[in-house]
Amino acid sequence: IGIMATRSTITELMVSGNDKVHKQTFYQADGGTELAQHLLFNNSICTTTSGGFEKTGTIDGNDIATLKGTILIKDLIFSEMLTADPFANISDTNRSFAYYPDATLSDTAPHTNFLNTSESVPIEGSPRQMDSGYELLGAGAPSGTARLYSVAAQHHGADNSKSRLMVRWRLDNFIISNAVKSDCKY
Repeated sequence: IGIMATRSTITELMVSGNDKVHKQTFYQADGGTELAQHLLFNNSICTTTSGGFEKTGTIDGNDIATLKGTILIKDLIFSEMLTADPFANISDTNRSFAYYPDATLSDTAPHTNFLNTSESVPIEGSPRQMDSGYELLGAGAPSGTARLYSVAAQHHGADNSKSRLMVRWRLDNFIISNAVKSDCKY
């Protein structure tokens, strides 16, 4: 009975340990989508005011920016990237930027990759939608367009665990077009 109790305890500890690793990986990817939204917003502002993030070096002949020592930007202007499906295409070799919790910037360490797409969409209630037959959206609603981002985040965690998420995020083009240089933080 003692041996069976010990084996059962060991098995339960292994299961809970695996569960902990996979939950941490999921929440790292989920938190990464928040970071991605922040960087997309700032890249959009920097694109209109400064031409994108400031170059800090090159990798394989491509310009890169390193923000706060742990975020590697592979494309200095990624706010307008268009790819077929960011969720299916995200990888260590195909990414807009990567977040590394440590400063090694090594693909073997735990890290999160991001890949994004964007498209222009009309704002709800705009005259364009009203003319197209959309009803009850408010004649006095603001008009214009917004940029709709699809952000895929992939986290590589401990013990070869991986988690992938995709979120959609909308940014009004009015905000982007009215930015000033002091709004650009990077």
